[in-house]
Amino acid sequence: KGDPHLRLGHGGEADFRGRNQTRFNFLSAPRVSVNVLTEDGTFRVHGATVNGSWVTQAHVVASTVAGMLHFSYWAAKISAKTLVGWSNGTCGGRPFKLVGLALTPLRDGPKNRQECGEVVLQANYSSVLLSLPEWNVSISP
Repeated sequence: KGDPHLRLGHGGEADFRGRNQTRFNFLSAPRVSVNVLTEDGTFRVHGATVNGSWVTQAHVVASTVAGMLHFSYWAAKISAKTLVGWSNGTCGGRPFKLVGLALTPLRDGPKNRQECGEVVLQANYSSVLLSLPEWNVSISP
């Protein structure tokens, strides 16, 4: 809880303090880029008031064998009642939507799992895991 926490390679961890309404590149590697938007927020941790920041959006672009993947996660779309998240994107130019629960999908309705070439996106309530050939990117509120 609180400001963004990063889990790094080889077990490293870090807290991140963003700037209000500012985008940051969290990952830039061959064939994939992950950018986030941060917004200022005030919250309590262990009884102390912290003036920190939240990641409110995450955007991923990846080159796959199925074409370009463009994926966006919107924290503002998380339902306060059900804690179910909603995100969207395109794979090779074809749009898709992810929701955090397994639904009986309509023909073009939301899903909780999407494959785009070798990349798998799996939604679980308000979190999304992107499994790429060389990276796993977990987005959680």
